[in-house]
Amino acid sequence: MRTKICIRELLAFLFFALTLVGQGTAAQLKVVVLDSKTGKPLQRKNVCVSFTTTPRYSTNITPVCNHTGADGSTALDIPQPPPAWAYVALRTNDLLPCFATGHPFSMDELAATGVTAPNTCGLAAAIPPTRAGEVVVFAHQMTFSEVFRAIWKEL
Repeated sequence: MRTKICIRELLAFLFFALTLVGQGTAAQLKVVVLDSKTGKPLQRKNVCVSFTTTPRYSTNITPVCNHTGADGSTALDIPQPPPAWAYVALRTNDLLPCFATGHPFSMDELAATGVTAPNTCGLAAAIPPTRAGEVVVFAHQMTFSEVFRAIWKEL
């Protein structure tokens, strides 16, 4: 009688374990946003990633968005089937991106080594170095003169 209980417990455990394996966890892309001037993490910034199968950007793609935490990073679920390219956009008012926003990141490269986008408006470099599954981008809050210039261009 004890063996019947053990077999039932074993079968229940195997069923539970196989159910968990079947569900799996979604793969994630970690996006880190650093201040372009100081290299410090930018927290509470809205980051969106558009995943696509071609390197051409399309407005028909629904982005995946999340806010950065205290360490300046956020993890976004990668859709299935895995896409080939990712576009990163910062969606916080008065936040000036300091990387090529129209440039797609290769998901193969992101998965293998991670990528640090070149800092186009500051001296800060990526510290610490990127890890697999991670993209590091730079930005900074617009200064008064940058806001004024942006408004002037719209007139």
